Amino acid sequence: MAQLIARQPEEVTEDYKQVKQILLKRYKLSAEMFRQMFTKHSKNADGTWKDFVYELRTYFQEWIKGLEVENIEQLCDLIITDQTKCRVPTEVKEHFIDEWPNLNPQNCFQKN
Repeated sequence: MAQLIARQPEEVTEDYKQVKQILLKRYKLSAEMFRQMFTKHSKNADGTWKDFVYELRTYFQEWIKGLEVENIEQLCDLIITDQTKCRVPTEVKEHFIDEWPNLNPQNCFQKN
């Protein structure tokens, strides 16, 4: 990781946001990856509950930040869409595979 950053120009290495973007890109930590880490995370046997909550909060915040969720309405849409995705038949899930992040649950499921 240090080598990756060391190869960057000095002005980049001194900018936290740019360094963070480089690392996220390098390790392919997208909004979807943070969603998966959030939903599948479990407490380490030797970890504290405080650590577990901190980790969950971090994954959740990175998930919504990656999708540029800016208000409660967008957050509601995100959570409802995510829960819908977990419950629809596989063929529906696959049909919308590239569209899930942009779907508005109130408009996309008009028919039963």
